[in-house]
Amino acid sequence: MNLFMFGTLLLVVALVAAFTATTSYTLLIAGQRTALSWGRWSVRIAAVSILVASLLLLALFYFGRYEFDYVYNYSSNDLELRYKLSALWAGQQGSFMIWALVGLLAAPLLLRRSREFEPFVLMPLMAVQVAIISFMLINNPFALRFDVAKQIIYAEDGRGLNELLHNPWMVIHPPILFLGYGLLAIPFAYAIAGLWRRDYDGWVKAALPWTITAWVVLTTALTLGGYWAYETLGWGGYWAWDPVENSSLLPWLTVTALLHGMLVQRAHGGLRRANFSLAIVTYGLVMYASFLTRSGVLGDFSVHSFTEDGLGTTMAAVLVVGLVVSLGIFFQRWRDVPISKLSESLFSRDSLFVLGMFCLVIITLIVGIGTSMPLFSKTPILRDGLRTTFAKAFDVAASQDGRFSLQPSFFRTVTPPFGLVVIGLMTIAPLLGWRGGNMRKFIFALRLPAILAVVATVIGLLLGVRKPLSLAYLGLGSLGLGVNILMIVRTVRGGWMRIGGYAAHIGAALLVIGFVGSSAYSSPDINMTIPLNTTQTAFGHKITFEGYATRTNNQGAEKGVIDLAVQRGDGEVQDAAPQLYLNPRDGQWISNPAIIREWWGDLYISPGKYLAASNPNLLTLAQGQKGSVGPYSFVFQNFDYSLPEGHTGAETQTDEITIKARLTFYDEAGNATTIEPGLRAVANVGNQPEPYTLADGNQVLISALSLENRQVELQIVGLDLPVLPERADIFVSTKPAVGLVWVGTVVMTLGGSLAATRRFIEHATKRRAQASLPEAATQAA
Repeated sequence: MNLFMFGTLLLVVALVAAFTATTSYTLLIAGQRTALSWGRWSVRIAAVSILVASLLLLALFYFGRYEFDYVYNYSSNDLELRYKLSALWAGQQGSFMIWALVGLLAAPLLLRRSREFEPFVLMPLMAVQVAIISFMLINNPFALRFDVAKQIIYAEDGRGLNELLHNPWMVIHPPILFLGYGLLAIPFAYAIAGLWRRDYDGWVKAALPWTITAWVVLTTALTLGGYWAYETLGWGGYWAWDPVENSSLLPWLTVTALLHGMLVQRAHGGLRRANFSLAIVTYGLVMYASFLTRSGVLGDFSVHSFTEDGLGTTMAAVLVVGLVVSLGIFFQRWRDVPISKLSESLFSRDSLFVLGMFCLVIITLIVGIGTSMPLFSKTPILRDGLRTTFAKAFDVAASQDGRFSLQPSFFRTVTPPFGLVVIGLMTIAPLLGWRGGNMRKFIFALRLPAILAVVATVIGLLLGVRKPLSLAYLGLGSLGLGVNILMIVRTVRGGWMRIGGYAAHIGAALLVIGFVGSSAYSSPDINMTIPLNTTQTAFGHKITFEGYATRTNNQGAEKGVIDLAVQRGDGEVQDAAPQLYLNPRDGQWISNPAIIREWWGDLYISPGKYLAASNPNLLTLAQGQKGSVGPYSFVFQNFDYSLPEGHTGAETQTDEITIKARLTFYDEAGNATTIEPGLRAVANVGNQPEPYTLADGNQVLISALSLENRQVELQIVGLDLPVLPERADIFVSTKPAVGLVWVGTVVMTLGGSLAATRRFIEHATKRRAQASLPEAATQAA
């Protein structure tokens, strides 16, 4: 059996096993208890099959098996080992493989552990895996390459990995993103199980730890993607409101609302219906995001999008069927779901949580509608009306087929006010009880954080922050920082495991402050052209160009770097080496920035061009081309040959030949003249220029020529223009407080991890306690 057959067979086995598991658990729910063992074994078989299939595909990349189409398109011999292996998830097929692997490795963890929920949770979870594996069989990662004669093509090398993906952060960003997607299937499955079993509260207790874990993983994935963009792409930002970026933000927004809704429900049973709908919508958005990025809909609007591979219709059908079935179950149970009243006081944690969740949903709608505009504008009836409406207030970009997308200005204008409300609520809510709060105690508790917020805002004003919205973000972010530090001080006495949520909020506050500094107050680029071994100054830093060098990695791939020495204000000198090189595989120039990190922010150096040393007295022209030297312009018309006396041109060799370049010459006043400088080639003597003397005494001579390429190099003698040395053309800017973006995200994820761990421990403890009850009752009897 060849590897194509083996790999495809593994996918088929995984599909059959996942389908069998789905069917078995459905039968078990219907009362067929013998189906339980079938369901459990099918889950395990599916997990093992997809794990082996993933390892096989990884091995194909490792050994460079370029007869496989997927390997050929995303790998090559000169890749470093880490990039050769991470190329597995560089394309659509591999990303589905990772997604299915995560889901199927998580499924066995829920066997037995989910207890009475097992059939109700595993049934929808395995149904999702059936869909994902089906996508892989339609677009098979083990497909071979064939020529027109239907013979397998055994290539010696592949097309290589996109140069922009040669980055350590991109090695781990995609699998972490799909880990988040895979984990979000678990709260979705628990929500369906809760509706099915009419256990409207129990599912929340079981799903909450998984929901927080999925939120942590998705937060990490988004941050890694942003950091990669900041460190690699050279435009100086980390979030461009690109449609593909936005599509992964959508489930993050709703899962953030969901986990807060779950906390309300755990506290007193409120928001049951909202939590069911958020769990379903969140996973629906995961599928929708995958549809947008993998159906080709965004192909003309995002560099990250995959092109159409015949999956668009299938994915849309799966999405629609999944939503119809899930929402159908939800609405069937609508009247049966009990309602617990929330606090009637606006001044309560209940009310503020609800308002915050509402704002997150509004932001989701805004980002979702804006991101989906290329899809909506496919319909001619909607296209013109939508475009006319949005173009009145925002920038739009149109494709050749008439569709259009909304540019970042739309998102930057519409979303910040709602984000400000969320930050404000995050600041106040921790100081209140679920049902209300004492105003006097609230104000007393707020005094120190308020002082911190005022001080931070004043410092911001002194540093140049003037925009009202930025000042509001800075003030509320600082207030939130102070309030949540205060809550940690109060809470840590009851156990440090209880501080996770407050730590996550501290991270969010730092993130917001970093956003304000690095986005609203990032400096404009300064374009500098620095000659070799000279120094220029930007933002208080002395930057010296030390040369352009080519460096070779272990696999022999060459990459050019601009060597710079950057002297900071305190005199310390740091090397910077932004990369700039031509990718020989696709002929594209690749540029990666250099970043000088300081306590206040980053000095961001993005390469523009490398200009080699040049003599401006020389001019190279192809036939018909026009060029200038100093005040003169020339158009190269053709060559004229002049043979020695007695030669007819039929001889195979001549001792002497004179070649003239016929040029149209334009003087400083624009007057045109035909001139013919020559070059006499004499055997055993060499080339002897026959210059043409211009009216001002300067001379035009031929310094080199190529008869084959119809190309001539002219030298103007007498102008004596100075020779230009090597130069580096770079763009320099500052990114204040950008470090707080990364630190804030790390603190957020650490706080979230702590909260998830606490919830897992609590749930496990309670489950053990419940399990011991029958035994205790028996002993008592």
